[in-house]
Amino acid sequence: MNNKELRMIYREAFQDENTDFEDMLFQNCSEYIIDINDKGETASMLFALPCNFFSSSGEIKAIYIYAAATKKAYRSKGYMARLLNKVKEENALIFLMSFFSVQFLYSP
Repeated sequence: MNNKELRMIYREAFQDENTDFEDMLFQNCSEYIIDINDKGETASMLFALPCNFFSSSGEIKAIYIYAAATKKAYRSKGYMARLLNKVKEENALIFLMSFFSVQFLYSP
């Protein structure tokens, strides 16, 4: 896992100018990063963050998918599907919310 490549993918996908948040995220949550490589280069990544939901039937352990991103050069090749399948195989419940960072992805 190459931290520099992971951060570049994160920046390319989310264009987040808040480097303090990025530093905090990668310093405190790097153990939850799942990535995939192509020819020795990081192609896609996500954070699979453990979380708990509470309902009338009790506590439910789940995984919150955060900052799922694929490097532009590797998009549309199934890398994110492979990462999500890996998380699904290893965990009972996945909580996935989409927050798009660029307007063209969510504007009509």
